[in-house]
Amino acid sequence: MANSSINTDAYSLANPTLLRTLTGGDSPVAERFLAPLSEVIPDLQTIRDCRVLPDEDWLALGVLRVLHEARSGRGFLQETALHLPNAPDFNHFFATLRSERRLKVCQEAVSLLNASLKARLPDALAEVEELAGFDVYAADGHWHGAAAHDRPPFPKSPKSACGHFYALDLRYGLLHHITAADQLEREHEHACGETGTPHPVWRALKRQTIDDLRLGAPKGRKVLHVYDKAGIDFPAWDRWKKTGGIYFLSQEKENMALVALKDLPWDPLDPRNAGVKSDEQCESSAGVLVRRVSFEDPVTGTMRVFITSEMTLPPGILAEPARRRWNIENVFDELKNKLGETKAWAPSATAKTMQALFICLAHQFLLVFEHMIEADHGIRPEAELKRRAKRLAAEEDFALKNHRPFPALRAAVLRLTQRTVKLLRWLRASLLREAPWLHLIAILRHSYASI
Repeated sequence: MANSSINTDAYSLANPTLLRTLTGGDSPVAERFLAPLSEVIPDLQTIRDCRVLPDEDWLALGVLRVLHEARSGRGFLQETALHLPNAPDFNHFFATLRSERRLKVCQEAVSLLNASLKARLPDALAEVEELAGFDVYAADGHWHGAAAHDRPPFPKSPKSACGHFYALDLRYGLLHHITAADQLEREHEHACGETGTPHPVWRALKRQTIDDLRLGAPKGRKVLHVYDKAGIDFPAWDRWKKTGGIYFLSQEKENMALVALKDLPWDPLDPRNAGVKSDEQCESSAGVLVRRVSFEDPVTGTMRVFITSEMTLPPGILAEPARRRWNIENVFDELKNKLGETKAWAPSATAKTMQALFICLAHQFLLVFEHMIEADHGIRPEAELKRRAKRLAAEEDFALKNHRPFPALRAAVLRLTQRTVKLLRWLRASLLREAPWLHLIAILRHSYASI
């Protein structure tokens, strides 16, 4: 069989049957990688019959655009259109990126996929009984370069960066797009909350409905968002807590004037509370009751102070999601440096949102695919996992030598937050190869073992 890669004759397929052909069995990697998409297509209510570029093919093309190494949309089309009969031309491709209807298709596809994929992925917080009633997210903004045809906000000024706000599910690793940053006549302001001009985070979040911030959580389930210091707005926290069961967790700012009201009870003998120094109920200058947890990092000895609107969880359990907030920064690093998503695809707000949704789809597919090859074939990035385990062991040893207790939850789940470069290279090279699945898997196994 011909050895076709995503960068060569990958698209020698009839465009109206692109997804069905890719998942028809001749290309076993593509069949398995795109299988979750094929499964939700019949349930999409927003899908419409389009003979030129069917919605299901558009979804597949968007994911492949994220995986493709071409630096521009023109490059993606030029490298694939020669091998794809009836491929969308330049004008059609970019016109489709502006389509509000196609955007709704992407949004519904992401929503259905996120709900269905949770059943396939391990729950990193399953052993924390107190969090059983919570969905837990690390959330933050991510900025990349403007589109080639974006206009600068003012004459002779540079183009504004393109921003999006994402939430990473700390249970399953799924990436959610919350909203795009302000697109018009907005620059980066860095004061926020009660202390000054609203930060872009809060301008964006305050536009969202309760349902948007709950990210599909069913009624009666609580949602905990973990933000950095830019994510503090106590009146908004209080409102979302009371009206939507949405809680926030962040770090205290240096200039924050909180009044301590009382100490809250906590169990110093619980190993999950190792490092906790105090747990207080406080009042903000706006009269909002919040909770302040002081925590000493067992490795660095650095004192960290967390602020939250959640009043019931043990303080050590709150400290661990706060530490894992950095996982979303690792995902952003993967998007930029491994997937090459460094600029907007097109200037319209619709196109930018659609790009963010395709990024989420690609992230989800990579996550599920990685889990599948581990579960079915025992293939894991052992070298990376061993380095992670060695680092954790060294941190625990250092903490014990310095007479600092090591939190029990820190090493509870040994899971990487990025896909390896080896997997991405193999996927790009093998995605559309017409070769036996076990032969391709053997190549990946060899790559992990020897390269």
